[in-house]
Amino acid sequence: CIRELHDVVAIGWGVVCSLVVTSTIGFLSCWVYKLRKENKRLKKNDYSLDNRTHIMVDMNASDIQSQSVEYEEVQPIFDTGSQVHENDVQNLNTRVREYPMEVIDIGATLGAGEFGVVKLVNVSDPRYAPFTAAAKILMDNASDDDHQSLLRELDLMKQLPRHDNVIELLGFSKYNEHTMILVEHLALGDLHSYLRANKAKYIRADMLDTSKEFLQFGLQIAKGMNHISINKFLHRDLATRNVLLSASKICKISDFGLSRDVGEKDLYSRKSQGRLPIRWMSPEALFHNIYTTKNDVWAYGILLWEIVTFGSTPYSGMNGKAVMRLVKSGKVMDRPQHCKSELYNVMVECWSQDAATRPQFSDIVSKMEGILEQETPYLRMSAFKEHLYVNVTNTKSLQEKL
Repeated sequence: CIRELHDVVAIGWGVVCSLVVTSTIGFLSCWVYKLRKENKRLKKNDYSLDNRTHIMVDMNASDIQSQSVEYEEVQPIFDTGSQVHENDVQNLNTRVREYPMEVIDIGATLGAGEFGVVKLVNVSDPRYAPFTAAAKILMDNASDDDHQSLLRELDLMKQLPRHDNVIELLGFSKYNEHTMILVEHLALGDLHSYLRANKAKYIRADMLDTSKEFLQFGLQIAKGMNHISINKFLHRDLATRNVLLSASKICKISDFGLSRDVGEKDLYSRKSQGRLPIRWMSPEALFHNIYTTKNDVWAYGILLWEIVTFGSTPYSGMNGKAVMRLVKSGKVMDRPQHCKSELYNVMVECWSQDAATRPQFSDIVSKMEGILEQETPYLRMSAFKEHLYVNVTNTKSLQEKL
């Protein structure tokens, strides 16, 4: 009888333990499912490709034939039908404040595009310290896609940790029932305009001083891009026009309208075809619609060329169709005569046809630091041949359709 009693007790304990284990597994499964579902919702970042005020090309051009695809076919990481709602963006990062329009005084226009404008604003919310900012506002003619793109840009900026060489998000507001992004205002404006406006001064200045300043620009941008890449973001529109300069000449990467969060996959496949900044695009992005951080590395090489040529237009004197043919052939821009080989070689490494052999941004940071330590004028201003470079000033003429 005692043995039978022990058997009954043992069976009872076994049933109880089984129920506890089963309940625990069920609870954990539900918790993991909800967590994955929430993460998946936050990572849906299909950004609209908006019209830009720089060189564009219609990728449906019939006379530009794509090379045979050398990459595995991948599915788009982002659901192109996903929508971002105002409340989703607001709740993503509570550290970024929303300010009522009543506390925002809109001032002078800092810049304007076809569908948007950037205004200087003063924010005087009695709950917080007052500050000055640059406000990105869409115009009345902006489409729903443009508004979605702005919301996604805000979404991305909220997720990206702060860095000294990346523009800082200060907050947002509702302007005419739509979102307005508030970022720090940098006194010297965009690097592209600054280089062109100060070209004569740089040419007259001491060669070593000019070289150091330009190398510092390149180093700071590389540091900012390294921060962006290690946080699993792609910029996709890196150029001097999208780098802002503070009064103390600190470069900060801005304009995340085309950016993507690639999460753990490190790769983004563009599903839509549209107008793109082809002069800064790598061959695999241009012809195969494949994006990784190595595409930003290619664009960095173009940006470095822009810096040493005082903001000249890449592939000077060539139209968009010719640029695509040149990139497809594997050729790159020649070394500017006033630029020493050591610095030009950094550009060439960024322009490797094989994306895998391009340097990481951490490598570029090390290279630029090493060049700066040499105390050598890598730019010989006396050898600068201004007539060799084309500086397009009419932004509408930079929009090319093939």
